[in-house]
Amino acid sequence: MNEKVILDAISKIEPQVFWALLKLFGVGIIVLVLKGFIENIAAYVQFRLDKRLGLGVKVQVRGVEGKIVDYDFSWINIKTKDGMEIVAIKRWRMEKWMLVNGE
Repeated sequence: MNEKVILDAISKIEPQVFWALLKLFGVGIIVLVLKGFIENIAAYVQFRLDKRLGLGVKVQVRGVEGKIVDYDFSWINIKTKDGMEIVAIKRWRMEKWMLVNGE
């Protein structure tokens, strides 16, 4: 009789554990998305606060010379003579930036 009670208890716990793991998985995904969003916002604010970089500034990054034409929460767009170079806003501090004097 004790075995039947134990088996009934186990069969009732498994769906609860499955749903708990599923909920934890969902919460983990939401936390990672929010973390990425907050990192983008922080990097964007840091970029905006840098007085040397902004719209219209001529720069050399990744060995390519160009002009910053746009930036948002995801990308920094640099127009070059060959096209458009984009830099992820999260990684802008890791790039080597060189300011180019205007002509």
